[in-house]
Amino acid sequence: MKSSLKNNTKNALIMRLERNQIDLQQLEVKLNAYTCEPQTQSLFERKEALRDGLKKLSSSNVEIVIMLNSDEQMSKFNTESITQHFLECNRLQRDIEDYLTGVRNS
Repeated sequence: MKSSLKNNTKNALIMRLERNQIDLQQLEVKLNAYTCEPQTQSLFERKEALRDGLKKLSSSNVEIVIMLNSDEQMSKFNTESITQHFLECNRLQRDIEDYLTGVRNS
């Protein structure tokens, strides 16, 4: 029973991470849209920082999915670090939405 619960939790996390990957890809498309080109140096720097954050989180997302899918790597399974990853993704999403709003209003 405990193994089944662990597999259900693992599968739920994998599904959420896959959805998270799609969300990150959609954010990248929005960020790269021609309507969101920065008009100032500070906006340009902010966009670059957001783009770097997207790359980092996307890479981390893929690594976590690989880790969860690998029986050998299951010992590294840590729900706290995955929860922190989701929080970072949510924070980045809000930052990108703020950037997009600011660029469109300028």
